[in-house]
Amino acid sequence: MSLGGGQNPVIAPDGAELFYRFGAAVMAVDLVAEGGAVRLGTPRELFDGGHLTDPSSRTYHVAPDGRFLMQKTEVQNLENNSLNQVVFVQNWFEELSRLAPVN
Repeated sequence: MSLGGGQNPVIAPDGAELFYRFGAAVMAVDLVAEGGAVRLGTPRELFDGGHLTDPSSRTYHVAPDGRFLMQKTEVQNLENNSLNQVVFVQNWFEELSRLAPVN
């Protein structure tokens, strides 16, 4: 994984990679099963900065399709009141069908 440390590890939904944070960067390392052991590939940086980081908790989620869900730092700066509204849509698929019908 990382000889230099890392935080907030999570295995990819398909089990082929391990993701972790290293500072503000999100890293990935391939997991290769060999017999009864797992060999780790070379860590690589996926992206760096621009998202909320917290060393005490995992601040990202990996969806089943492999996409990342993260919170941007621009909307997280509560001290400067840059986040003043959150919109929560219930029954999202029904609302989408109403606003953008397929037919």
